[in-house]
Amino acid sequence: MKQFEAPSRQTTDTKREGDNVNEGEKNHLLEKVMLEFGDQHARLAYSYVKDKETAKYIVQNVFVKCYTKLNEFRHESSLKTWLYRITINECKDYLKSWNYRKTRLLDLYQSRKIYIINGRSCKREVG
Repeated sequence: MKQFEAPSRQTTDTKREGDNVNEGEKNHLLEKVMLEFGDQHARLAYSYVKDKETAKYIVQNVFVKCYTKLNEFRHESSLKTWLYRITINECKDYLKSWNYRKTRLLDLYQSRKIYIINGRSCKREVG
């Protein structure tokens, strides 16, 4: 019985995107990627965080991370797929963050007109 073998990595002499690129090439590649995938990633981030400004902030962080980690890109997937994974991870990290949870709790209390006094929740009088 033949065992499953993972496909071997492509070993061509041509330079793939992200392979030890210099600063000028990185800048050009980042600009190209931002123009090509920016809107898609903003929509993806918005689908997670449900806030337009936060989604833009996350996408900005994704492209900064892309720029700084481009030489570590292993080409096990396409650049687009790699960026999608970074975007999803950034969104999940944001949703797990204390800042997000604190903001959501504050919004919840304000929307329900509930506040805390001496550790007990009380309904606010509407008058």
